[in-house]
Amino acid sequence: MKKHIIILLSTLLLTSIAILLYSYIDRDRGSIAINPQPTSHEIISICRFLEGLYIDFGDGTGCLRESPNIERDRCYTNTNSIALAILKMCNSSIVPKIEAFLNEYNHEYGGRFEVMLLHDIPYPPRAVERLTLDKKTVDNETITIYADIPSNTTLPDWNRYADMLMLAALQLLKNGDIEKARGYIEEVKKMWSGKGFADKAYNATDIYDTYKLSLYYFISKTMGEKDDIAIWIENNIHRFIKNGGVITSYDNDLNLVGDPNIETTAVTAIALYTNYPNAFQLYTKKQALPPIDIAIPVAICTTVIAILAIIILIYKKKQIQ
Repeated sequence: MKKHIIILLSTLLLTSIAILLYSYIDRDRGSIAINPQPTSHEIISICRFLEGLYIDFGDGTGCLRESPNIERDRCYTNTNSIALAILKMCNSSIVPKIEAFLNEYNHEYGGRFEVMLLHDIPYPPRAVERLTLDKKTVDNETITIYADIPSNTTLPDWNRYADMLMLAALQLLKNGDIEKARGYIEEVKKMWSGKGFADKAYNATDIYDTYKLSLYYFISKTMGEKDDIAIWIENNIHRFIKNGGVITSYDNDLNLVGDPNIETTAVTAIALYTNYPNAFQLYTKKQALPPIDIAIPVAICTTVIAILAIIILIYKKKQIQ
């Protein structure tokens, strides 16, 4: 009987050690199963940037300006909606007023990036109509409120844009069409220049869009397959983050172009610092280990218990002898 118990405990011990080793190896590979959590500094920095764009309308509502400089006179319901997910992570005090703002304008469609938050978006991608909803004046400053909604027209040449391909792939993953989604992701990989995605938008301006890096990183975590592109993004994304805000664009020398704005910052934060990529496993049916902060402590505790149990059994056996 004791022999069987020792064999069982030894098996348990070896299994626990294997889990520990696999966790560390998998972490080095960059699997989403071992997804590091954000530090408080990173989250606080992003939330402070977003909160710095807040303007209060004095009626129980308020919104985030799109950017500090270029679009400081406008608010978009779409980007306020995705930024809300980040502000909730830090328990920001402005969350209720932004929710009231979105409710006031019957906001239902958060834009294409809502698919990152597990909401359906039109497929194939559609052209967008920009609606002017309202204008509000605060301290002699006029803020125009816009909403971008999908039209009934499919976006021409959408498959020549890296972001449209990735957003379509995410919607297909959510629909369970993994093979077709993979096909779109392969098309995106062909657009990689070594510094960014040289799609139709890039070819017209020679300027890269930062949020496309974040989208790809999100997808790589969703698929559990971190390749050289995702590793480059992980190693370089910090170049485009300034005081919590993510700069919209950059050139071939990685020089920053433009302003930090809500859209790019929120998309990047969702990709880097939330568990939404893992949630897509509900649709892709991928199996994953629990996060490293759970798997390793459990394995360590199990290992310690197994070792102690074996020591006790050996000690008792010696006493009997």
